[in-house]
Amino acid sequence: MKRTRTGLLAAVLGVMTSLAVAGRGAEPASDHKAAFERLKALAGSWKGHHTTADGPPMEVEYRVTGNGTALMERLFAGTPHEMLSVYYLDAGELVLTHYCAMGNQPRMKLVAGGSEGDLRFDFVGGTNLDAATSTHIHGGRIAIPGPDRFDADWHVWSQGKAKDTHRLFMSRVTTR
Repeated sequence: MKRTRTGLLAAVLGVMTSLAVAGRGAEPASDHKAAFERLKALAGSWKGHHTTADGPPMEVEYRVTGNGTALMERLFAGTPHEMLSVYYLDAGELVLTHYCAMGNQPRMKLVAGGSEGDLRFDFVGGTNLDAATSTHIHGGRIAIPGPDRFDADWHVWSQGKAKDTHRLFMSRVTTR
């Protein structure tokens, strides 16, 4: 009987620990839905700069698709570096898949942290990459201070560690 209680207690503690670890850093589902709505409000065309606020020019296009269930982000359209990210809710969590010019597809999900109002994403897997050795986007942050402006930082990893940060400074050029 004592062995059964000890085993049951260990199992309950194991489940509780797993739930605590799984929940650490995650945003509540309602926050994921609200964050997705904030991102969908970016629909339209944007111009700005990358690297620094007065760095090389760039354009970004956002389009809501799939009857409102997905947001497509298109970077560097019409160039060899064209990339696409698709944001969507998966089982109530905001996730994205980034179709990179490097030929890999990292997946990220919204996590807690960052400054007030920022949306922070962390790497959760991907295809055509080995997280320990491949160069890939590993996470990032999107700040939307108003309806006509956003900034973003996307973190590049290589050989299993942080290598660089790609920064975007964008302003809306067309209304939705």
